[in-house]
Amino acid sequence: MSLIQPRPADRGDRRETDRRAADRRSAPRRADDRVGRTLRRVAWSTLAAAATVVLLAIVLRVVWPAQLASMPRTARHTLVIGGRTRSYLLHHPAGWDAEQPRPLVLVFHGHTGDARDVRYESRMDEAADRAGVLVAYPNGTGPLDGVPLLRQRVDLTWNAGACCDPAVRDRVDDEAFVAAIVRELEREGSVDPRRVYAAGFSIGGTFALRLACDRATLVAAVADVEGTMPDVPCAPARGVSVLLVRGSDDDELRADLAENRARSDTTGVARRFADSMRGALRFWAARDSCAGAPVPNEQRVRAADGTRWRWTAYAPNGCTPGLAVRLLVVPGNPHAWPGGRRPSLFSPRAAPGVPLSDSVLAFFGVHSRL
Repeated sequence: MSLIQPRPADRGDRRETDRRAADRRSAPRRADDRVGRTLRRVAWSTLAAAATVVLLAIVLRVVWPAQLASMPRTARHTLVIGGRTRSYLLHHPAGWDAEQPRPLVLVFHGHTGDARDVRYESRMDEAADRAGVLVAYPNGTGPLDGVPLLRQRVDLTWNAGACCDPAVRDRVDDEAFVAAIVRELEREGSVDPRRVYAAGFSIGGTFALRLACDRATLVAAVADVEGTMPDVPCAPARGVSVLLVRGSDDDELRADLAENRARSDTTGVARRFADSMRGALRFWAARDSCAGAPVPNEQRVRAADGTRWRWTAYAPNGCTPGLAVRLLVVPGNPHAWPGGRRPSLFSPRAAPGVPLSDSVLAFFGVHSRL
């Protein structure tokens, strides 16, 4: 037994050492507790936010169902035609009523483009919201059909008769696809069947004219923007109102017309209406029993944003009542949708401020199927 007693200071030092050791042992538990409290707070906050969103959605659906249903929206739809899965975008205008049939405008993209391109380029959604019409943007077909993710985007085109491959080579029935879109929307009660129209850019415009040739009982009027007449026989079953649009600086359209002229010369089949826009104008004027030669008329137009523009309109007089044929020449416009946006960096810059989409819908608005 030791006779030396520990000094008070030594006992204090041991107590401090023991306390620090205990603190070190309990530190992980305290850290775990802090993490747990933080995670619980995050979980409760997330749950509360989700509940708020769900509750708000329920309240909106109950209190303002009509307003929500009438908001503008664009959705993708698919159809199976001839063993192919085809797709289109459908835009509902602002203030639309699902139970009120509306005019339908089909807008076709150019060669190697797609529905998104022509929707962006033409600004047709904005014009449709102002006019209160439905707009469908169908997708053509391309060489990569059947390849997942790529088939709806790469090098799409239309079977417009003499152009374009692979749609022509594969004998794609694009007309049946368009008719199926119209039937589907008519069954839903969304579309007035007497007010179905077609417009398109470049080969899409040529295809719109082919619909007027082959499906005149489907469309009331068509608009061809920077496209040639289809270089095929054309015998409409009834009169169709036609709007032709070309830019004065469109070299690509000039080349397409020259190609049609060369094809006609080598085949011996003279279809001069496909050789020039004036020829196309004369063809449709004759089909609609218009009297007299088209007279040029410089018109001043005003865009929705107040921009003023001038173009030259050629319109024959004395057409069958309810029908009209017109050619618009837009000064300075290249191979692009006048007044539109560039769908890619390589696209030519359209003449700015031209209210073409509004003018197309205004032309359609005064014509219904006879």
